[in-house]
Amino acid sequence: MSEARAVSDAVKQQFVDELTDLLDTIGAANAAVVSTVDGLPVVHVARSEISADNIAAMSASMLSLGDALGGSSRHKQCDHVLSQSETGTIVVIHAGPTLILTTIGKPGVNVGTVLVHSKYSAGRLAGLHGDNA
Repeated sequence: MSEARAVSDAVKQQFVDELTDLLDTIGAANAAVVSTVDGLPVVHVARSEISADNIAAMSASMLSLGDALGGSSRHKQCDHVLSQSETGTIVVIHAGPTLILTTIGKPGVNVGTVLVHSKYSAGRLAGLHGDNA
């Protein structure tokens, strides 16, 4: 059974509340997606239309590649992957061992702000899911 099905409706609502708080705190963020490490979307909150399915799948791939690169360079597990362009910033971060948080920032967003608040939210999401390992 996938982790997306293992998340109760009550916990999903807590995830939505956490993502809403994350977007409100950052201000210059368009969307946040919680997905499983195998690329299945769990919940998302967005200020504009997004494809949560595509973002979840690509985020899982990006973080998996980050983990593999870290392992190949004798580093520990990748903490996060950052993609930045003139049209925005994307942070993909582990939220415990089974979940991923992807935060999508608007152009000009402060990368440090997105990263710090995403790390905090990822920890809270892992705790809500019981994934503190």
